[in-house]
Amino acid sequence: MMHQRVDPFITLDDRPDRDTVIEKDEIISLIIDLETMSTESFYEKYFSDEDRS
Repeated sequence: MMHQRVDPFITLDDRPDRDTVIEKDEIISLIIDLETMSTESFYEKYFSDEDRS
């Protein structure tokens, strides 16, 4: 039987810092948009190059 070494004291605070954080309301909004928008309008809203400068 093989034993794997596990660090016993890893907590959520030990996670590396991220450059961006996705909030719960952003995820919910994205899910709603996925279910309600057409593919074309979804693409225009989230992947359009016009808004990026």
